[in-house]
Amino acid sequence: HGHGHGAHADSPHDPHGWLDPDNARLWLDAIAATLGTLDPDNAARYAANADAGRDEIDALEARLAERLSPVRARPFAVFHDSVRYFEARFGVTAATALSPDDATAPSPARWGAVRDALVRHGVRCAFAEPQHDPARLHALVDRLDVVVATLDPLGVTLEPGPALYGELLEGMGEALLGCLDG
Repeated sequence: HGHGHGAHADSPHDPHGWLDPDNARLWLDAIAATLGTLDPDNAARYAANADAGRDEIDALEARLAERLSPVRARPFAVFHDSVRYFEARFGVTAATALSPDDATAPSPARWGAVRDALVRHGVRCAFAEPQHDPARLHALVDRLDVVVATLDPLGVTLEPGPALYGELLEGMGEALLGCLDG
């Protein structure tokens, strides 16, 4: 997946591929095919479930695209560079990331560059993640007109189950919309 856009194109590979519904549809087909091979008696059921799942993902993607259309031109910042698949699919843009990945603490130079990017791009929303302490983001935006909100690209706050994928993407969309359109 090509993601050489924005101010964070130099960051490492983004492993959060599930945030693009195209990938989810491909994985659904692969999972159904594998289950059908392992359990041929139920292959038709797996295929039918995959078809229904694809229809649900199609509807989810269309809803999200429509809901996010008013905020497509509004840049935001993220704690770490984890939403590029979502950005590419739905046309929203993180102008900068405090940390290039989950494990890297921002250097003083990175800190300064990100603050500059927030001002330069007119960023009004910076998104923390539930599994990371938001204190760094709050310190980063100190004395700037930037709201800190939360994005959950891992779904750590959600209950596992059949509705998880839809809830994950809907939650991402609602968090972006709530902050960027507020």
